[in-house]
Amino acid sequence: MKSIIITFLLSFSLFAQIPLVENSLTFSSGGVSITLKFGIDPTATNGLDSHLNEFELPPLPPSSVFDIRFVGATIGIDLGNGTLRDYRFGELPAAQLTNIHEIFIQNENSDTLEIAWNFREGVTAELTDFFGGTLVNLMMSKIGEDQIVNLQLNNLKLTATYNIITQVKESIISNSILNSVVLYPNPFNISTNILITSEKSNTLDIKLYNSIGMQCESNFYYLHSGENIIPLSFSNYASGIYYLVFLLPNEIKTCKLILTK
Repeated sequence: MKSIIITFLLSFSLFAQIPLVENSLTFSSGGVSITLKFGIDPTATNGLDSHLNEFELPPLPPSSVFDIRFVGATIGIDLGNGTLRDYRFGELPAAQLTNIHEIFIQNENSDTLEIAWNFREGVTAELTDFFGGTLVNLMMSKIGEDQIVNLQLNNLKLTATYNIITQVKESIISNSILNSVVLYPNPFNISTNILITSEKSNTLDIKLYNSIGMQCESNFYYLHSGENIIPLSFSNYASGIYYLVFLLPNEIKTCKLILTK
């Protein structure tokens, strides 16, 4: 039975979707390290999203065992026993997009916590207590490390802010291919069209996701320089919200669709 469960979990991991923006925080104490990952994705929700590899952890180990996890009771989000990954809804470009995460810490045998982080350019985060940052207040960006001493708290607040507009605009100036992407009509019934204005000819990968993040389709299209019209038929899909993700080597664009039958 154990081997069957392990195979099942591995298969889930192999087919997990990669988040649009992912950042990592590694906490270490007594020779043990635990890495938490957070970020944004157009298919993410506030709950546990299995397609993004967010899974509920087992109950907490004995209090003498070091443990770190995302939880949500204080901030009103249901993450069950907790999780090592906490992604939220977000698209690029992002300007002053802020998400709050709650981190539970079990570190009975030490009052010192080592922290290392690796954030995408344009992402900053503040790690504080829930008392306005009077006891813990650590600003983080890019790549770095620090430590918190005399930590007597179990819950910390992580406030992540995304400002990825500048980086996207710079990419558009030098390498952009998609000048504009327009859906019409939207909302729509059965069929709609994508109007794409392209700077140059290229091959475009378009992926379709439903509202719970499951990939429904993935197709490649050849873009000509100038205007391109791609008709889409949703005759086999139920009414609801869908997301189109447009992928090029140096660009990602997302669009929200509303199908009403």
